[in-house]
Amino acid sequence: MEAIRPTPACRRTCWSPEAGRADPSLAPPGTRSAAGDPERRRVLLDELTAAVVGELAGTEATAALLSPTPAVRARLRATVRVLTHLDVLAPGHRLDPAVCAYPAEALARTEGPLSILSDAAQRAAKAIGEQVSTEMATTAAWTVLPVTRLHDEIMFIRTIQIFEALYEQIGLAVTATRDLLVEGQVADGTETLARAVDRMTILPSLFRLLGTMPVASFAVIRGYTSGRSAVQSHSYRRVEIACAERPAPSVPGAATPSWTGPTLQEAYLEFRKAPGAVRLAEQFARLDTAWRGMKRSHWAITLRVIGEVPGTGGTTGASYLRTASETPLFPALAEKENLS
Repeated sequence: MEAIRPTPACRRTCWSPEAGRADPSLAPPGTRSAAGDPERRRVLLDELTAAVVGELAGTEATAALLSPTPAVRARLRATVRVLTHLDVLAPGHRLDPAVCAYPAEALARTEGPLSILSDAAQRAAKAIGEQVSTEMATTAAWTVLPVTRLHDEIMFIRTIQIFEALYEQIGLAVTATRDLLVEGQVADGTETLARAVDRMTILPSLFRLLGTMPVASFAVIRGYTSGRSAVQSHSYRRVEIACAERPAPSVPGAATPSWTGPTLQEAYLEFRKAPGAVRLAEQFARLDTAWRGMKRSHWAITLRVIGEVPGTGGTTGASYLRTASETPLFPALAEKENLS
């Protein structure tokens, strides 16, 4: 199944998979006016995430019926699995529980025909479309402008969008947790961070979906990435610098978000003796484990898809990702005595 090749003018307006981040002009509707209202921004991001997942489900369900190959079936199963976790991935936008139930029931019928998975994905996509605003549904629908004729690129773009929204949500939670700790609200800070880490339990399903990308297809798509990489994602980098001070990446064009005030690590060190700090430390450890696990999964997929060749964004590829995955999100807390 081929995608229509967009014009160069269209490419400049899409939610750019090459950059690994959303074009600011296509941020969730209303987020500019909600810039001073983080909670409103979280809700809008979750609504957009739901809309994007719905679009992906509908696309893959149609593709599976048009070309029912084993590879397409594996892609559809991975997509349906993401649907079952949508309540965890985007909890701020309440959907009918049936949206997750359709896919869960279909996955339980492991030996059923492909039509069962396709029908579940189509039903979920239709339900999501009815439960997000028209403006958000339109935004999601118009943010896929592939630069190749490969159907695989649609999945790639959608998955990058989901990752980008997740990075943004983690960044908002890190900032909120820092602020709560500075105000001495340890319990509320702990809960805020715990909810953010809960979102990251979706990561294995997202990487399973990315793992369905054929090596040959990515080789074509990679030719259009213009040297971009995750380290050039503003939201991704903001999470890391908000958690702890770290050297600027030696990567051309790497994102350098601004950050003022103490980092989350500094706020924790200030209040690590406060009541409830033990549970707070547990959430710090969970976030560090999930974040590094995400980078390890990225490294593993990179090895499979592009091997040891130089990576995008001026990095050394898989070796760069392996080194990055070994770097703690909270370096000062890596020493056991600092957590006591």
